[in-house]
Amino acid sequence: MSVFSDATCFNNREIQFKGMQSSWKVDGGWTQFSYVWQSCTVTCGGGIQSGQERRTCTNPSPYGDGKPCEGSSYGQRASRSCNTHPCPVNGNWSEFGPYSEWGICSVTCGKGKEQRNKKRECDNPKPQNGGQNCTGTNIYTDERVCNLSPCPVNGGWSEFVPYGDWSQCSVSCSNGVQTRVLFRTCSEPAPLYGGKPCMGRSTRLENKQCRGQGCPVPGGWSIYGPYSEWTQCSSSCGNGIQERTRNRTCNNPVPQNGGKDCVGSSIEQEQRKCNIKFCSGCIML
Repeated sequence: MSVFSDATCFNNREIQFKGMQSSWKVDGGWTQFSYVWQSCTVTCGGGIQSGQERRTCTNPSPYGDGKPCEGSSYGQRASRSCNTHPCPVNGNWSEFGPYSEWGICSVTCGKGKEQRNKKRECDNPKPQNGGQNCTGTNIYTDERVCNLSPCPVNGGWSEFVPYGDWSQCSVSCSNGVQTRVLFRTCSEPAPLYGGKPCMGRSTRLENKQCRGQGCPVPGGWSIYGPYSEWTQCSSSCGNGIQERTRNRTCNNPVPQNGGKDCVGSSIEQEQRKCNIKFCSGCIML
């Protein structure tokens, strides 16, 4: 028995396998036909797809000295409908319609504004199948100036201001009154464009107290005070007289500023008889 190295054994096996390969052969065989479809002619709304049958020589593939498949790899042509769902339709505006009548002016005088409108619809065409709405507004507004005539301005009074000096005091003494005239004008604002005039008077009087020199004050008597004690009798017998007095003062009020003194006496006397017994040695008549 020969002994070979591992390398020598491996090389002989490789030569033997290659020899077996050269003796194999596999004829090619067609696969079943299947259609290969092209892209649809449209993405929506119904299009056409064209297709053609295809097969491949891979059932099995030819191998070694095997024969290739006979015939064509292409078969019949065909077509079919595709993407039949409706296409989105974006909305589009119609033409604007006629203007409306002019609206009421925003003011009755002094420059206002009035408006009119015209409309359009999103129906040329209407949005369909998920299409986009029209962009922008469906109303167009036109404006113009109106009622340019000035508005009436009603008159308004100014503040009162003095018109002339204060008058003399109404009395020459004690408390009196001084007067002066105040004046105002219908000028804040003045009436314009048929506005109403100011209501009320344009003048009024203003008063203030004044004091002249001190007035003469005449004196006035106070109430009498209490009587004094009776004096001694003027005689020890034979009808004597006793007197007593009481006083008052000129202080109710005191004369002032040249006023007159009190008239009359400040002392009042009262008398009575006393010791009316007979005197001895005398004849009482």
